[in-house]
Order: sequence, then C-alpha cells, then structure tokens
Amino acid sequence: MRGRWWCKLRLRSDLLDLARDDASVAGIVGCVPLDAPDSVELIDELAREPKLKGVRPMLQDLPDDRWIESPALAPAIRALIKSDLAFDALIFSRHVPSLKVFAARFPKLRIVVDHGAKLQIKDGHAAWQSWADGIAELAALPQGLVCKSEVAPGWSVATLRPKTIISLIVLGLSG
Repeated sequence: MRGRWWCKLRLRSDLLDLARDDASVAGIVGCVPLDAPDSVELIDELAREPKLKGVRPMLQDLPDDRWIESPALAPAIRALIKSDLAFDALIFSRHVPSLKVFAARFPKLRIVVDHGAKLQIKDGHAAWQSWADGIAELAALPQGLVCKSEVAPGWSVATLRPKTIISLIVLGLSG
C-alpha cells in the first residue's frame, strides 16, 4: 500500500475538494491506510466530510492476499463502522476466502465489492466458475453484499451476459 501521507494528501486535496465544489458528485470513496498507527484519528477526521462515503484499500495490489485478515486492522474497521463508512473491497476471486473471514469478524460493516470482484474475462471459462462461486459465497454474508461494476472498452453484450446473469441471480435487484 502507498504510504499514509499519499492516501491522506490525495484524498484531501484532490477528491474531497472536487466533490465539495460539484453538486453532481453524491459521494466519494477514499484511501485511508487502515494499518497506520493513527488510522482511527484519520478516519474520525475524514468522516466529518459529508461526501466521504467509504474507504477502499487496494486489496488487489497487495502482495499478501490475506492482509485483510490482520487483527491490527480492527481499530480502523471499528472506526469505519462508528462513522457509518463503507468498506470498498477491490478484490479478485482469490481474495474471497479472506474477505469472508473479515466480514464475519465485522458483521455491522457495510461492504461493497468493487467491480463485482473483477471477473478475469480474458482468462475464459476457467475463471468463470471460481468467480461465480466467490460471488455466491459473498452474497451469503449476513450483512448482505453490494457490487458495483462498469464495462471495459471492447466488451460486448455476449461477453458480459454470463457475468450479469450470475450477478442478478445471486445478488438480486435492489433499487
């Protein structure tokens, strides 16, 4: 993860300033170093910003797929819960087991699975089953699951149809 200074500087000077000045921006998800010694204070400070809706550690980029299981994160996660901030999980299907452990430890935490757990479409059929099983496991979590995603350039309706159907079957519709 990038250092604490980068997360705080980027979140404060870039995103929050833009969000504050633009009525069309309903909210943002920011970067907070959850394992930093002053993470609780930083979350408390940033939670005063009305447009901050959640925090996203870049789990997909960390060298340890089980980082999210670390007990050292508990104070920061409790601060997120207290501040009603969501945890935005940027993961691949290989992170599902650890995210399940994490979610079980923090049943009151709102979790958003960013990009629908990033199905690796380029890997073909072999990736589908692992991804579909992972989405089903996450959907069974007691706090429920929210997925958000977007379409990459060059993807067709045929490419996306299986992902969309599986997501709708497992997650359902909300609105």
